[in-house]
Amino acid sequence: MSAISYIMSLGASVMMPIIFLIFGLLLGLGVGKSLKSGLSVGVGFVGLSVVTQLLTTNLGPAVNSMVKIYKLHLHTLGIGWPAASTVAFGT
Repeated sequence: MSAISYIMSLGASVMMPIIFLIFGLLLGLGVGKSLKSGLSVGVGFVGLSVVTQLLTTNLGPAVNSMVKIYKLHLHTLGIGWPAASTVAFGT
């Protein structure tokens, strides 16, 4: 049980390739295609995480300044559904 918990704690960029590998094998794609698709999805999740982190790091202060200047009552920065799906899978 601790091995499964450890793998789950590694996050979406590790779990999604494993899930795609297993799913591809169940559908009969073969090990090569299943591994390739799983790794592609894993790289996509890593790239999405990097872009999301860069956006929040660089745009966060600008948005906070804009909120103060225009006296808005905004508390969130909308970054779209791809980032939300990463957060949803991570939780």
